[in-house]
Amino acid sequence: MVNDLAVNQKKWTIAYFHHPPYTKGSHDSDIESDLVSIRQNLIGILENKGVDLVINGHSHVYERSLLIKNNYGLSATYAPTDHAVSTSSARYDGTPNSAQYITSSIKEQHGTVYVVSGSSGKVGGQANGYPLPFMQYSNNTIGGSFEIEIEGNRLDAKFITANNVIADQFTIMKDVNKTTNITIEEGQEALIASWIGNYVWNTDETTKALDINRNVGQYTYTVTDNVGGTSYLLDTYNVTVVPTGTLPVTMGKLTAKILNSTVRLSWNTTSEKNASHVNILRAGEQKDLVVPTSLELGVNVISIITNKNHLSKKIVYANQ
Repeated sequence: MVNDLAVNQKKWTIAYFHHPPYTKGSHDSDIESDLVSIRQNLIGILENKGVDLVINGHSHVYERSLLIKNNYGLSATYAPTDHAVSTSSARYDGTPNSAQYITSSIKEQHGTVYVVSGSSGKVGGQANGYPLPFMQYSNNTIGGSFEIEIEGNRLDAKFITANNVIADQFTIMKDVNKTTNITIEEGQEALIASWIGNYVWNTDETTKALDINRNVGQYTYTVTDNVGGTSYLLDTYNVTVVPTGTLPVTMGKLTAKILNSTVRLSWNTTSEKNASHVNILRAGEQKDLVVPTSLELGVNVISIITNKNHLSKKIVYANQ
């Protein structure tokens, strides 16, 4: 496991196994030796390597934690100031204190959500101290299923009970709330929000990508998610537009081909750049970058936002 985590480059990492490190249902993680040992010896390794979600069974209840870390003692030792990365419900539905959990793709101790989903076949049990103080939601009276949906840098999870009610839900997003400083030449460019969801730009546009066509000058664009009238996310783009022909050509080799409903980009870089909304590229490296698109036959403009430049290149797509 340690070796696997050391070489893991996936954006999302989920660990699942039987015995939970935290529960107060039909089993008690304060007194049962297997559960205590898992919490003391295993969880720190998972957290230190950036595991996002841990799912367990064994205890016949549903329990879902806050985004926490470093909580390896008995339940009485939990302290929000020491162990809670966020105390939001993370429901992300516009209700009070429901902002999504925000983490990073960097494999570090950014916090983990712990779920006990042991009630789909049998329900019941309540140990002394139920519910645990760091469990955002607990249910030991009705069973259900735990569903996970992942798209890009967004994870949504739901506990759906046997009577078809979404009793609990939470959202985690990675690598959002960005401030990007870019310099471009005159002409049309595309700014792209860093998340998947709702969008409201300061230009009143409501699309993920904002096409801009500016004369020479400096401009600032912002985009929020505007969930339930409350903004939890904010990207800021500080754009400097310079005359055509001012910027040096810094693109590496960029090729594209259609694959199903996506365009697969191969970008062979000669200098290290961070393609923030797609992938991380290192010096001299070539990767396939798959991005959703509605490209048609003919000439299209591909834009890549990096930490140093906003690069664009025309792609001629033929039916082949």
